[in-house]
Amino acid sequence: MIQIKDFAACSLTVSHGLNLESVTPMSFKTVYAYFTTPAKAVSTSRTAASVAKQFDALLVGCHIMYEPIIPVYDLHGLEVMQPVIEQQRQIQRENANTLKKIFATAADHAQVDHEWQCDEEFHLEHSDIIFDRLRVADLVVISETETESIMSWKNIPARIALNSARPILVVPVSDEKKAETPFKRIIIAWNGENEAVRATFDSLPFLKAAEDVKLLTINPDENGENSSKAMTATLKRHGVAIKSEAIVDDELPTSTVLLSQCNDFEADLLVLGCYGRSRLQEIVFGGVTREVFQSMPLPVLMSH
Repeated sequence: MIQIKDFAACSLTVSHGLNLESVTPMSFKTVYAYFTTPAKAVSTSRTAASVAKQFDALLVGCHIMYEPIIPVYDLHGLEVMQPVIEQQRQIQRENANTLKKIFATAADHAQVDHEWQCDEEFHLEHSDIIFDRLRVADLVVISETETESIMSWKNIPARIALNSARPILVVPVSDEKKAETPFKRIIIAWNGENEAVRATFDSLPFLKAAEDVKLLTINPDENGENSSKAMTATLKRHGVAIKSEAIVDDELPTSTVLLSQCNDFEADLLVLGCYGRSRLQEIVFGGVTREVFQSMPLPVLMSH
């Protein structure tokens, strides 16, 4: 069940004199598409290019080549494995070239200004260079992770969401049509907590362009209902076509109710606060974030 806290303070912040225009981007002007493997690059490229075209933004394709990690225990082993290491490097170079071509094709088709960033050198797998590159973006677009790695350090979307301080648009790869923009029908998963507030305002360019937006609260208390009404009023002042709705269901998991509502609403984007923290070898999520990541039936904009 979603825990709702400190709604009174949130409501005061929303309704009393905060100049949201000064802290919230009214448009995306720098969109980064981060690529991991060629298998997921087409949907990511097309979505990122579509967003860049919608907002007349610069589109930047970004990929990091990692130093192959092959355990060796002595100098002789290093000498023996050197050809294997070089072979792995060559594979990564070829993957990078493939990614660049896929990205350029999508960007050229969308007729958007674009550039490609991929260093010739290889980086350590756990390098923070990913986050350093993406922190200058208004929006980062990346494909979903494999289900089996949802709690793994290799969960790149989770690491970026938790460490870059930027909004992340996670694209499902199962159905490319679900990632088409502009997004017309959007659901905001609202509970009044900091992550939900951050995600809501980070998504404002999408919200202003949408035809129908629903701010959805699941199992709210009285303060939660007040917070929902205050946020709805604030977004209406920004020109968002929005309505709020509260769902009470103590039997089903919150994530199940949320995704069912997305299906019934025919939403093409879910806005969700990313609850969790990263550790050296794992990603620790709150329940709703984890479960949405595992299913990914539609694009999800996340902020932490």
